[in-house]
Amino acid sequence: GSFARTFADIDLDDGNQDSVPIDCDNEEVEEIANALEQFIANKTPHL
Repeated sequence: GSFARTFADIDLDDGNQDSVPIDCDNEEVEEIANALEQFIANKTPHL
């Protein structure tokens, strides 16, 4: 989702992508993003 993209953008802006294996990073980021999206979806009323 959009959160995963935001986290990925932050990682790239950080300049750490050279020293961090992006594949492992993305999997963790994806899990965190999914949890955040679910949390926000639960807290946000659907209009």
